[in-house]
Amino acid sequence: MRYTYDCYISPRASIFHPKTIKLSKGVYIYSNTLINFLKNSELEITISIGENTIIMPNTILNPQTGKITIGKNCSINPFCELRGRGDLTIGDDTRIGTGSAFYPNKHIYKDPDILIRLQGETHEGITIENDVFIGSNVKVLDGVSIGTGCVVGAGSVVTKTIPPYSVAVGVPAKVIKQRK
Repeated sequence: MRYTYDCYISPRASIFHPKTIKLSKGVYIYSNTLINFLKNSELEITISIGENTIIMPNTILNPQTGKITIGKNCSINPFCELRGRGDLTIGDDTRIGTGSAFYPNKHIYKDPDILIRLQGETHEGITIENDVFIGSNVKVLDGVSIGTGCVVGAGSVVTKTIPPYSVAVGVPAKVIKQRK
Protein backbone atom coordinates (compact mmCIF):
# COMPACT_ATOMS: atom_id res chain seq x y z
CA MET A 1 0.00 0.00 0.00
CA ARG A 2 1.33 3.43 -0.90
CA TYR A 3 0.31 6.07 1.61
CA THR A 4 1.55 8.97 3.65
CA TYR A 5 1.94 8.52 7.40
CA ASP A 6 -0.99 10.70 8.40
CA CYS A 7 -3.74 8.29 7.32
CA TYR A 8 -5.99 6.32 9.64
CA ILE A 9 -6.87 2.73 8.85
CA SER A 10 -8.99 0.89 11.38
CA PRO A 11 -7.44 -2.37 12.57
CA ARG A 12 -10.87 -3.87 11.82
CA ALA A 13 -10.73 -2.92 8.12
CA SER A 14 -10.01 -5.79 5.72
CA ILE A 15 -7.55 -4.77 3.03
CA PHE A 16 -6.33 -7.28 0.47
CA HIS A 17 -3.51 -6.73 -2.05
CA PRO A 18 -2.25 -3.50 -0.41
CA LYS A 19 0.39 -2.93 -3.12
CA THR A 20 -2.43 -1.97 -5.49
CA ILE A 21 -3.87 0.76 -3.24
CA LYS A 22 -2.75 4.39 -3.06
CA LEU A 23 -3.88 6.50 -0.10
CA SER A 24 -3.24 10.24 0.11
CA LYS A 25 -2.73 12.45 3.16
CA GLY A 26 -5.58 12.51 5.66
CA VAL A 27 -7.51 9.47 4.38
CA TYR A 28 -9.65 7.73 7.02
CA ILE A 29 -10.81 4.15 6.53
CA TYR A 30 -13.13 2.99 9.29
CA SER A 31 -13.97 -0.45 10.71
CA ASN A 32 -15.49 -3.29 8.74
CA THR A 33 -14.51 -1.73 5.42
CA LEU A 34 -13.56 -4.30 2.77
CA ILE A 35 -11.06 -3.31 0.11
CA ASN A 36 -10.37 -6.11 -2.36
CA PHE A 37 -9.93 -6.87 -6.05
CA LEU A 38 -9.64 -9.88 -8.35
CA LYS A 39 -7.05 -8.66 -10.86
CA ASN A 40 -4.00 -10.85 -11.38
CA SER A 41 -1.37 -8.10 -11.20
CA GLU A 42 -0.40 -6.70 -7.81
CA LEU A 43 1.83 -4.04 -9.34
CA GLU A 44 -0.79 -1.74 -10.82
CA ILE A 45 -2.72 0.75 -8.68
CA THR A 46 -6.38 -0.30 -8.80
CA ILE A 47 -7.71 1.88 -5.97
CA SER A 48 -6.64 5.47 -5.41
CA ILE A 49 -8.12 7.62 -2.64
CA GLY A 50 -7.48 11.39 -2.51
CA GLU A 51 -6.56 13.66 0.40
CA ASN A 52 -8.91 14.04 3.36
CA THR A 53 -11.39 11.47 2.07
CA ILE A 54 -13.37 9.41 4.57
CA ILE A 55 -14.54 5.85 3.95
CA MET A 56 -17.11 5.08 6.66
CA PRO A 57 -17.76 1.64 8.24
CA ASN A 58 -19.13 -1.36 6.37
CA THR A 59 -18.24 -0.05 2.92
CA ILE A 60 -17.04 -2.31 0.10
CA LEU A 61 -14.53 -1.21 -2.54
CA ASN A 62 -14.08 -4.04 -5.03
CA PRO A 63 -13.12 -2.97 -8.57
CA GLN A 64 -12.42 -6.56 -9.67
CA THR A 65 -10.70 -6.01 -13.05
CA GLY A 66 -11.34 -2.24 -13.18
CA LYS A 67 -10.12 0.76 -11.18
CA ILE A 68 -11.68 2.93 -8.49
CA THR A 69 -10.43 6.50 -8.22
CA ILE A 70 -11.85 8.72 -5.47
CA GLY A 71 -10.93 12.40 -5.34
CA LYS A 72 -10.02 14.59 -2.37
CA ASN A 73 -12.36 15.79 0.39
CA CYS A 74 -14.96 13.09 -0.30
CA SER A 75 -17.13 11.16 2.13
CA ILE A 76 -18.40 7.67 1.42
CA ASN A 77 -20.96 6.89 4.13
CA PRO A 78 -21.64 3.47 5.72
CA PHE A 79 -22.85 0.44 3.77
CA CYS A 80 -21.88 1.76 0.33
CA GLU A 81 -20.78 -0.62 -2.44
CA LEU A 82 -18.29 0.47 -5.07
CA ARG A 83 -18.11 -2.62 -7.28
CA GLY A 84 -17.85 -3.79 -10.84
CA ARG A 85 -15.45 -4.68 -13.53
CA GLY A 86 -15.44 -1.29 -15.27
CA ASP A 87 -13.72 1.83 -13.97
CA LEU A 88 -15.34 4.11 -11.37
CA THR A 89 -14.14 7.70 -10.99
CA ILE A 90 -15.46 9.94 -8.20
CA GLY A 91 -14.41 13.60 -8.31
CA ASP A 92 -13.36 15.96 -5.53
CA ASP A 93 -15.70 17.22 -2.78
CA THR A 94 -18.33 14.55 -3.44
CA ARG A 95 -20.69 13.25 -0.75
CA ILE A 96 -22.23 9.79 -1.05
CA GLY A 97 -25.10 8.79 1.25
CA THR A 98 -25.46 5.60 3.24
CA GLY A 99 -26.27 2.42 1.30
CA SER A 100 -25.52 3.78 -2.16
CA ALA A 101 -24.06 1.44 -4.79
CA PHE A 102 -22.12 1.83 -8.05
CA TYR A 103 -22.06 -0.94 -10.66
CA PRO A 104 -19.75 -0.16 -13.62
CA ASN A 105 -20.60 -3.28 -15.60
CA LYS A 106 -23.65 -4.84 -17.27
CA HIS A 107 -24.46 -8.48 -17.87
CA ILE A 108 -25.38 -9.49 -21.41
CA TYR A 109 -28.59 -11.56 -21.47
CA LYS A 110 -29.84 -11.28 -25.05
CA ASP A 111 -29.86 -14.99 -25.93
CA PRO A 112 -32.40 -16.94 -23.80
CA ASP A 113 -30.86 -20.24 -24.95
CA ILE A 114 -27.50 -19.46 -23.32
CA LEU A 115 -26.98 -19.12 -19.57
CA ILE A 116 -26.69 -15.45 -18.61
CA ARG A 117 -23.43 -16.07 -16.79
CA LEU A 118 -21.91 -17.36 -20.06
CA GLN A 119 -22.92 -14.39 -22.22
CA GLY A 120 -20.34 -11.99 -20.84
CA GLU A 121 -20.48 -8.38 -19.73
CA THR A 122 -19.93 -4.85 -20.96
CA HIS A 123 -17.84 -2.30 -19.05
CA GLU A 124 -18.43 1.33 -19.94
CA GLY A 125 -17.55 2.72 -16.49
CA ILE A 126 -19.05 5.40 -14.27
CA THR A 127 -17.87 8.99 -13.79
CA ILE A 128 -19.01 11.19 -10.92
CA GLU A 129 -17.65 14.72 -11.36
CA ASN A 130 -16.73 17.26 -8.62
CA ASP A 131 -19.04 18.70 -5.94
CA VAL A 132 -21.77 16.07 -6.27
CA PHE A 133 -24.20 15.07 -3.52
CA ILE A 134 -25.66 11.58 -3.83
CA GLY A 135 -28.41 10.78 -1.32
CA SER A 136 -28.83 7.55 0.62
CA ASN A 137 -29.59 4.28 -1.16
CA VAL A 138 -28.91 5.61 -4.66
CA LYS A 139 -27.93 3.05 -7.32
CA VAL A 140 -25.75 4.17 -10.25
CA LEU A 141 -25.48 1.86 -13.26
CA ASP A 142 -22.83 1.35 -15.93
CA GLY A 143 -22.24 3.95 -18.63
CA VAL A 144 -23.45 6.89 -16.53
CA SER A 145 -21.82 10.26 -15.85
CA ILE A 146 -23.10 12.57 -13.14
CA GLY A 147 -22.01 16.15 -13.86
CA THR A 148 -20.36 18.71 -11.59
CA GLY A 149 -22.62 20.19 -8.92
CA CYS A 150 -25.40 17.62 -9.24
CA VAL A 151 -27.73 16.45 -6.48
CA VAL A 152 -29.25 12.96 -6.74
CA GLY A 153 -32.19 12.32 -4.42
CA ALA A 154 -32.32 9.42 -1.97
CA GLY A 155 -33.48 6.10 -3.39
CA SER A 156 -32.94 7.09 -7.02
CA VAL A 157 -31.66 4.69 -9.69
CA VAL A 158 -29.40 6.50 -12.16
CA THR A 159 -29.55 4.82 -15.57
CA LYS A 160 -28.65 7.80 -17.80
CA THR A 161 -26.13 10.64 -17.71
CA ILE A 162 -27.13 13.67 -15.63
CA PRO A 163 -25.94 17.08 -16.88
CA PRO A 164 -23.97 19.42 -14.57
CA TYR A 165 -25.84 21.34 -11.83
CA SER A 166 -28.97 19.20 -12.13
CA VAL A 167 -31.21 17.85 -9.40
CA ALA A 168 -32.39 14.34 -10.29
CA VAL A 169 -34.77 12.00 -8.45
CA GLY A 170 -36.76 8.83 -9.02
CA VAL A 171 -36.65 5.36 -10.50
CA PRO A 172 -35.28 5.82 -13.06
CA ALA A 173 -33.75 9.15 -12.05
CA LYS A 174 -35.01 12.17 -13.97
CA VAL A 175 -33.83 15.77 -13.84
CA ILE A 176 -36.45 17.88 -12.04
CA LYS A 177 -34.58 21.19 -11.93
CA GLN A 178 -31.29 22.98 -12.49
CA ARG A 179 -29.17 24.53 -9.76
CA LYS A 180 -27.88 27.28 -12.08
